[in-house]
Amino acid sequence: MKTNKIFYGDCLQMFKMLPDDSVDVIVTDPPYLLNVTRRNHGNLTKYQTDLESMSNGITTGVLDEMNRVCKTGKMFIFCSKDQLPILGNYFIGKGFYCMPIPWHKRNVPPLCGNTYLSDTEHILCVSKKIEDIIEAIFYLTSANLKDKELWGHPTIKPQSIIEDLITRISKPGDWF
Repeated sequence: MKTNKIFYGDCLQMFKMLPDDSVDVIVTDPPYLLNVTRRNHGNLTKYQTDLESMSNGITTGVLDEMNRVCKTGKMFIFCSKDQLPILGNYFIGKGFYCMPIPWHKRNVPPLCGNTYLSDTEHILCVSKKIEDIIEAIFYLTSANLKDKELWGHPTIKPQSIIEDLITRISKPGDWF
């Protein structure tokens, strides 16, 4: 298995290919558990269709595989507020420590299908060791509409947040 390599594929199938305790840190943006309802008043926008496609949340099978392959238990999981208790209960039940980190966005489009969009997403910090839990931080950014269009993802994550999370939980020499 190569180190410092990014794999592209179905996460459950990719995790099954990895040996136990072979991953140092997991940063993931699984489907959010969203309440998305179809409206019968015309065509859905592309944004509404994208939201609908990722409204089913994350399965326990994927969480079990993350737990199996991550030797440190260091994970950052982008999630909705409705997923925080579900994910927290799962990991706490397995003996992990958890801390939610809020990510506030300044310029969220106000409406989608006559529903107000949240200006806050969450990142659940998970670890097997309490000293690895990141406390008392939050992120404040503008929604990155340019990258959203470029990459075709409805909830693009800022690279600066991902880099900061990994840097905060890493130790000198972890990268090389």
